[in-house]
Amino acid sequence: MYFQNVKNTTVDDIKFTLSHNIIECNFFNKLKKYLNDKQIEKIKILTIDRSKEKKQIYLSQFYNKILNHSKNLLIFKSLDKMDNALIGDKTLFSNHALNIFEKHIFTKLKKIDHNLYLYQRNLIKYVKKNILKK
Repeated sequence: MYFQNVKNTTVDDIKFTLSHNIIECNFFNKLKKYLNDKQIEKIKILTIDRSKEKKQIYLSQFYNKILNHSKNLLIFKSLDKMDNALIGDKTLFSNHALNIFEKHIFTKLKKIDHNLYLYQRNLIKYVKKNILKK
């Protein structure tokens, strides 16, 4: 879905999307030689500090930094977050995860890709109503 939202997809785009979690998975040092500086910069921007991930001020700064880098990076993050949430584990739709979508992702996404925002918002509404029974 990400590549439907990005024009002129390059090999670098594909390498980035496949390697965006390498810091969290402890593969960064092994794989960084295969990435260029722009890819590494985006990966570092997307790597959340797990010790601060539940602090609203940090989350606001984190998602602002993503958007300030590029609209495409925020689109990627929104899709990655949704993908992670939809792997079938209800715990990934915790109040904290829903808060991230509603307060940090959707507020930005609706300004840059309204259709994607509506799609993700409706998907969250469906999950809340039919899976989480909220």
